[in-house]
Amino acid sequence: MTVALAALTITVVGLMVGVELAVAAVLNPIIHGLAVGPSLEAGAHGGRMLGRLMPVWYITSLALTAGLAAATGGAGGALSLTAAALLAVSVVLSVAVLVPINNRTSTWTADSHPDDWREQRRRWDGFHLARVALIVRGVRARGHDGGAAVDAVPRRDRARPQRANIVVSKAYTEAR
Repeated sequence: MTVALAALTITVVGLMVGVELAVAAVLNPIIHGLAVGPSLEAGAHGGRMLGRLMPVWYITSLALTAGLAAATGGAGGALSLTAAALLAVSVVLSVAVLVPINNRTSTWTADSHPDDWREQRRRWDGFHLARVALIVRGVRARGHDGGAAVDAVPRRDRARPQRANIVVSKAYTEAR
């Protein structure tokens, strides 16, 4: 079960990191390069869409990582706990800084936006990069456990693919 939890955790968190990195490195530069009207509308639409999805993804990632820390204990648990702490800091940063900016930008249109809209977007981009750095570091901490999640699983509960090879080898030897 611990191995399955580790695989699920790294998949969910890894995909989240990929999305956030794509927003920072690809989507936002494309949106910022558009003319004012389309840029504001694309940014507002993306903010609304991701504003609904990402809170659930972050909380799920944090819960899985904390659960993995509790399940693995030892060195693997400490690294998972470090990853969970970094994810928790990213959630606090999101709620305290990024969500309020996102809530404002999600309402902007070509006809209705503040004069400092570019500055507000740059501010969001800067804090978003800090958040991406935190969650990337969290994934790296979890990935450096040296297989502690597997080591935490009692030997009797691990899959034994080599057993089939031994049976086939014995049958081959006896048939000769």
